[in-house]
Parts: sequence; C-alpha cells; structure tokens
Amino acid sequence: MSSTDNSSYLVEAIRTGNNDRIESEWDKLQPVLYNYLIGRMNASPEDAEDCIQKSLLTVIEKVNDDSISNPDQIKSYLIRCCKHNYFRVIERRQKETASDELPEIASTAEQLDNLVDQQNKMLMEKCLESLPDDSKLFISQIYYSHQNNLTELAKEYNISPNAAWTRKHRIIQKLIDCVKKIENSM
Repeated sequence: MSSTDNSSYLVEAIRTGNNDRIESEWDKLQPVLYNYLIGRMNASPEDAEDCIQKSLLTVIEKVNDDSISNPDQIKSYLIRCCKHNYFRVIERRQKETASDELPEIASTAEQLDNLVDQQNKMLMEKCLESLPDDSKLFISQIYYSHQNNLTELAKEYNISPNAAWTRKHRIIQKLIDCVKKIENSM
C-alpha cells in the first residue's frame, strides 16, 4: 500500500460507525472507481454510479459481518466489486434483449478518450456556471438547442449577425481560458 493510500480508513470508519468519516473516505474512493468503470470498462455514467453504490453496500455488509480480512486491500476489493457489478448489469441487459452479443470492453485509446471526455465535460460545466446568465443563455441556444444559424439568433437578440458571431467567439474564448486556468491549477 502506498503512503497516500488510506483506503483502510473506510473499513475502520464502518466498523466504528463514524458516518462522517465513512462519507469522507468514500468521497475519496468514488472518483477512482468511477474513472475505472467509465475508462476501463466503458460503462455509462449512470451504470458506473449504480455499480459504485452497490459496491459500497456490499463493503458495508462485509465489514459488518467481519468478512474483510485485509482492510488495506479494500480499494482493490472495491474495484473488483464494481467490475463484477458492472458485468451483472451487462448480463441482465443481455437477458432482457435476448442477445448473445457481448459488449466490447473499451480499447486503451477508447479508455483514455472516455476519461478525457468525462473530465472535459466536468471542466466545461464548471466554466459554464461561471459565465454571466445572458452569456450562458446565448451559448446554450447555439449548442444545446442546436440553433446553429447565427442570423436567426441575431434576430432574436436584435443584433447583427457579425455581432452574434463576435459574441459567440468571445464566450468560447472565455470558456477556453477558464478550462486552461482550472487545468493549470490541478
């Protein structure tokens, strides 16, 4: 176990019933499990969250039954537990669809892309929240409402198409600067 890995604290917190400590330790482990399921197993964010929650319940049950023999290995146990929970999700879906086709495990390149996409999405959401409300509305109309015609959008805002183009690119530049700033602070 590395000096920064204190995952055994979760077992200790469960054994002592310290809910604040359980929550604190769990908050440290969840991103590792989430990134594993999304990146390595190609799980959807929803499936990853479900599998992680089931794994926590399993660990709590095992700790309370005193079935965890090596608390220092709890992170490895949780990863295996998440993986098996995800395989159960896949198996259940296959039975529901009566398909014999196994889902593909993400290739190494896809794993990295999945993690980068998820990371970029979280950064972008954080940066979007920092924009003034009128800028959020403007940019969301372009990207989320698929109103790519700046001429139509300019009419709605009573501005020229050139002004709409300039505004769009200024907002995009603010978002790019925000993402870079957050990435540099990581």
